Amino acid sequence: MLRSLVVMILAGITQIDLWVRLLRREPFYAVVSGFVPGNTPGVGTFYDFQDRLLGGAPQPRKRRVTRLTPQTKQALKEAKKQPSRKHVGVVARLATALRQGARHWEPHAVEVLLNGLLQVLCVAPTVAAGLLPPPVGVSGDGAKVATFANSYGQKACECPQRGCGCPRRFHDGEATTGYDAYHNRFVFGHTLYALTAWSPASKVELPIYLMRATGHRSDCVLGPLATHRAREIDGLEIVQGCFDGAHDAGGFYALGQQWEIALFIPLAGAPRKEDGPGDGGQDTDGTPLCLADRRMVADGYQADQRRYRWRCPLRKGPAQGDATTCPRYAECSPAKAGRIVYTHPDADPRLQCVPPRGTWGWQVVYNHRTASERTFARELYHLGLGQTRTHGGNRWFFRFLLTALAHYLITWHQHQGAA
Repeated sequence: MLRSLVVMILAGITQIDLWVRLLRREPFYAVVSGFVPGNTPGVGTFYDFQDRLLGGAPQPRKRRVTRLTPQTKQALKEAKKQPSRKHVGVVARLATALRQGARHWEPHAVEVLLNGLLQVLCVAPTVAAGLLPPPVGVSGDGAKVATFANSYGQKACECPQRGCGCPRRFHDGEATTGYDAYHNRFVFGHTLYALTAWSPASKVELPIYLMRATGHRSDCVLGPLATHRAREIDGLEIVQGCFDGAHDAGGFYALGQQWEIALFIPLAGAPRKEDGPGDGGQDTDGTPLCLADRRMVADGYQADQRRYRWRCPLRKGPAQGDATTCPRYAECSPAKAGRIVYTHPDADPRLQCVPPRGTWGWQVVYNHRTASERTFARELYHLGLGQTRTHGGNRWFFRFLLTALAHYLITWHQHQGAA
């Protein structure tokens, strides 16, 4: 049954009823699925298999309608660019709970089961074949999918007037409204989040951990959770992580230090600091500024003292020139090497990362962040996940798994014999 559903995705079919008709009409698809031509399952059989795997069919739920006020819309839009103060606080509490081993943050049974299938069927064979080396980097991102259910619910009370405010029955009770930045629209549905593995030693980029959350859930919260759970995958060691500005929360950096995972996250709207090690403050990306308000040049990391060294931009770097022309030359250091300052990543891992933001080394690694976008492009548009019409959070999660399995099969076919 599972193989047949994956073949359905590869065949470009997103509706089970259409797939059942094709199985009965075309013996080729029946044989590829492992069925005897003329004796293929019906629609109900496929749904029964899916619902038994997921713990039951989605159940309607009563709740009040959430109105999208202008303030709510603005908050949802801003959360896609940078985490709000509320989300920063949530991540801080999450970081504390994960460090203490809190059990209430453990994944649900469906998430454990579906990711277990992904790891056994796909991740482990890919690592064994050498397509993914054990030390990998990851890129995390989320996507909004619209549920095939009414966002206004169904009237469940006997009030004669409309808009009475009573709880209504929603066929997809877990769906909420989130903002899809790519299409610039508000979506009533769910958030699908994926960690995509990449490596400079391989051209392969594949999802290794999947999550599903409500539509309004911020990537800022899902990123640390997914990374924490992906660290338990056998055969893989996560050494670097690339995320967009929506993940810029101090608690995530603290977790990265504890896990010994270098995080590459752009600062989302960080204000320029007026005080800093260069006496000119710090730029918005954490780079020290000299007395003349110039960005200082990175000059290597001293691992024994766990600090980064910075030098005068007129003594080193692309803007190197005559230091005596600087208007603050008389106030600067008289040393031959010019003014040297140090930043300590342990003191502020968010601002002072290794390698520093704005350097070539940081940008080379951060370029891998688009691996997650390519994963969603493959699954949403090429494999039909974006055209799927279903409802229920677990059913969406299962479709997410099917497209991930198909993604692996396509990659294996493209790289067969390369290992």
